[in-house]
Amino acid sequence: SGRALFEIPFSYVRDDHPGEVLRGVIDGLIVPDNGPVTVIEFKTGPPRQEHGRQVARYQAAIGVILGKKDVAVKILYA
Repeated sequence: SGRALFEIPFSYVRDDHPGEVLRGVIDGLIVPDNGPVTVIEFKTGPPRQEHGRQVARYQAAIGVILGKKDVAVKILYA
């Protein structure tokens, strides 16, 4: 059990780019009572390299924001 959240806006300052604020909106976030948080990104069309980079940034941001070391990611293509 846990929570499913959708369209979550965030702001995040990366350690390797101080002073640069990364802002975005995560399509979905699954926050279970136990276990890893999962970032979900919905995409249309074929997979592209930048999709992986995008979810990696989301993964890092959510890890810092929620204080979690274990954040999973899923990209769902339609």
